[in-house]
Amino acid sequence: MAPVFDTTGSITREIVGHKKKVHSVAWNSSGRKLASGSVDQSARVWDVEHGLQSGKEIELKGHTESVDQLCWDPTSTERLATCGLGKRCRGW
Repeated sequence: MAPVFDTTGSITREIVGHKKKVHSVAWNSSGRKLASGSVDQSARVWDVEHGLQSGKEIELKGHTESVDQLCWDPTSTERLATCGLGKRCRGW
């Protein structure tokens, strides 16, 4: 579960999808996709234009440890990098 906050710091909704604690979240440069990385060894990407419902996200698997950092490519709204506790980074 990942909380979504408004500009005042209040939780506006919670996104359900990960099975364990979320460590990192980031919006892409267009503001249309939200990515999250978790202790459950996965990253997920939600297309905000189509809603943030569970089951509508893309699950990115491949890490063998927690996904602790993620970052969108500033030159592409589709490319994402994730890094895990196992000192391994992946490009998606």
